[in-house]
Amino acid sequence: MPTWTGLGANNNWNTVGNWDTAVPTAATTALFTGAGVSGSKNCTITAGAACSLLSCSAYLGTMSLANTLTVVGNLTLNSGMAITGSGGISKTGNGTLISNGVTLDAPLTLNGGGGTAHTLGSNWTINGTISQNLSSQTITGGGFTASLGAGLTVGILSANNVTFLLRGTGTLSATSYVGNTITGSTILISSSAGTITQAGLSLSTCTFTYVTGGYNSTGTLSVGGLGVTFNNISGIVFDSVAFLAAGGQAITLNSNIYISRSLSVGAVIGNINGAFTAYVGGNITPSVGIRGTATIEMSGSGNASISAGSIQNNLTINKSGGATVTFPAGGTITWGETGRTLTYTAGTINPSTSTFAIPNNIPVTINGMSFYNLTVPGGNSSIVTQNVLNNISNNLTLGSNGNILFTGSVGWTCANLICSTIGRTITLGNSSTGASYRTTTSASLTATSASRITMTSDNATTRSLWTLDYGAQQQLIYVNGTRIDSSQGQTIWSFGAALTNTVNWTTGSRPGTIGYTFVN
Repeated sequence: MPTWTGLGANNNWNTVGNWDTAVPTAATTALFTGAGVSGSKNCTITAGAACSLLSCSAYLGTMSLANTLTVVGNLTLNSGMAITGSGGISKTGNGTLISNGVTLDAPLTLNGGGGTAHTLGSNWTINGTISQNLSSQTITGGGFTASLGAGLTVGILSANNVTFLLRGTGTLSATSYVGNTITGSTILISSSAGTITQAGLSLSTCTFTYVTGGYNSTGTLSVGGLGVTFNNISGIVFDSVAFLAAGGQAITLNSNIYISRSLSVGAVIGNINGAFTAYVGGNITPSVGIRGTATIEMSGSGNASISAGSIQNNLTINKSGGATVTFPAGGTITWGETGRTLTYTAGTINPSTSTFAIPNNIPVTINGMSFYNLTVPGGNSSIVTQNVLNNISNNLTLGSNGNILFTGSVGWTCANLICSTIGRTITLGNSSTGASYRTTTSASLTATSASRITMTSDNATTRSLWTLDYGAQQQLIYVNGTRIDSSQGQTIWSFGAALTNTVNWTTGSRPGTIGYTFVN
């Protein structure tokens, strides 16, 4: 194997006289020892150079990288040497990298074909950039840290048990948005020296922790694999967050997360978990679904929208400056999971011609919302708690899958109240709490003699207030009224009903209007 002597006419790597046999190639090892005078002879790489392995055992000189040094396999530095220059090291094959405490000022590029494995055998401090090409490669870290002064740019990188500490300036990114992912590792931002700029970046099955410094998010942060855990990130703002089209995506929040532009999922379900809040300044595109234990809050002063899809998280609309949140025209948003809350706090809601649908058989809380259509299919555990009045400008459709209980300190106002499934019970929270319910345009509740709809109070002694506005149409067929007071509106006519302790209800068909031709 060629051994460095440094005895040539200059200190250039490519000078034959500086090696005991020949200039190393990609097929031979380059050996730098501490033996004799050669142990401290400097080495300069001014043209492209290569070796199979680089071993600097006991070397005390300085290696200056004015051009790129390509190392195929193992790379070992010595604590007594220095390595400088901007030319960089290109690592192209399987092998272990051991720094022995030497700081690399030059860039490190991880090249090689698919399946190439790079192993960190020690901590590394790299003041240049670290980057990786588009082939699928792995880094096995053994718990070591790569401390980076000028950013991290990767392709498809599986980094197992490695911490990437970004402590300077530079870019944190995948070279392409879709399919290029940092996985199985830790990203640690501690950049008191400058600002890290995050471009398009995909993370999978890893931890992202912010400590200090500037963070400028200019591209989409994409989450894939089994998900990403975020720590202490409330001090930064992400541009956009998206879930990749693969199974099991999850964000685990150990602090609040702020997203300035958009939150979206592809053909997957995205999970956002933790006892914290995802603040989204722009649009939400839930597609097949966003779920989890965290709260999603639509915030900020810009207009935004929610596309058709499913959201199971707690959801809050809290827009400042009169900004508007628009629901999808003609689309359906399925919202809710057991114990979830949907709350309007501030801003303008434009429900368009959308439908909000509550899943079957779950208890939820809805406060102060404005809907076009609201569908509550019901079930044995279907409870809707309301503490701020909800308005439905078109249809409130109830009971396709079971009974429904409305409870809380207020009720709802709807244009059209609809229940066309037989054998359902619609229970309204009683008036002793201040709750009242109003229908402005039409009531259509139709059952059969054998299987009737029951509208009732949740209190055995106190009636609930349901007002049907004067002039509203009504069709109540075999609807039993029990402890319902409708005295503030027009009389309720229920054909074939059994009435118990009702006010302003009557049985039979509602009187109609008959027109006659006037003959002079």
